[in-house]
Amino acid sequence: MVITLLAIGIVLLGFVFLLIYHLKGGYSEWSFATEITLVLGGIFLLVCLIAIGFKEPCADVHVKKFEAVQMTLDYAREATEISRLELVTIQKKAVEKNEGLASMKVWAKHPLTNWFYSKKVLQIKPIR
Repeated sequence: MVITLLAIGIVLLGFVFLLIYHLKGGYSEWSFATEITLVLGGIFLLVCLIAIGFKEPCADVHVKKFEAVQMTLDYAREATEISRLELVTIQKKAVEKNEGLASMKVWAKHPLTNWFYSKKVLQIKPIR
């Protein structure tokens, strides 16, 4: 949320510079500041809006991946014909997914980045 508000602030600062540029009669130093802040702020804001737009589909993908790994691990634990090496490899994959989940949950709770993560991420249970 804070990052998006910062991007909006940069764009507004660019508009302030644009207003000063026009009030001063078009001096070149204000022209450069106006162009830089509007372009950088606009790009920054566009990236934020795209990230916010893709948060739900990305969360759905993460949920499905966790379910798939959990099902695979459950099957591997029940299967009698699976080797210990294969089971360890599958468990290692589950550990890697849980590490990624912990990282996502931290970022989903942080005020700087919580707009970019769906609340679905917070509801995902670690693989057991």
